[in-house]
Amino acid sequence: MKRQLTACICAAFLLCGCASAKTIESEGETGKTVLKLGHWLNESDVSEPVHESVDLEADDLKETERQPYVQGIVPEEVTEKIRMDFPNIDFNSWSVMIHFYNDEQTAGQISLRYEIGNEISTNKAITCGIENGKITDLWYANMDGSADEADLLARLSRFKASTKQETYELKEGEKLLEETTSYTYRYDTSQLIYTYNIFVLEPEGVINNDIGCEYEIE
Repeated sequence: MKRQLTACICAAFLLCGCASAKTIESEGETGKTVLKLGHWLNESDVSEPVHESVDLEADDLKETERQPYVQGIVPEEVTEKIRMDFPNIDFNSWSVMIHFYNDEQTAGQISLRYEIGNEISTNKAITCGIENGKITDLWYANMDGSADEADLLARLSRFKASTKQETYELKEGEKLLEETTSYTYRYDTSQLIYTYNIFVLEPEGVINNDIGCEYEIE
């Protein structure tokens, strides 16, 4: 279980494994930069999270989708421990998701993530590992990261105003399942990343999740 949980934690911290690339493609008729499908940034190393073993209560946890942090969603004993490690933390700027790996809800994780302006996710993150109904592990990633948030939001605003996403033409028999767009800031590489993905059900019943693109917002 430990090995499986650790692998899940590392995957959670890998919000965008990317290297730099220019956000320059052909101009569309509207004068906006066309963001081409299939443009992927190179993978880069992920900074290892700092691990701490703990023994904390995890009573009455309920699985949730990612949402803005609200008091009470994370056990008080857990937030008190986090505040001991990082006294200046302000949970009002964080989001939270709780996920269990089994039906008995005895193993899973609480995932906390720092957000910038409700638009930009980051890889400043805290993951609480749940085993046998207790919080047994804390992983901290990029907790000392800082950035000019006003500049990041301004860059994102310019990017949105000056770009247009190339659309995917469904082939015969394909069905569009989901379309996602995200903006992520990486403190370890100082990159602001745009990621677009679509999920398509192919006629054979296979879900194709390889369609999309990534660009660095400069």
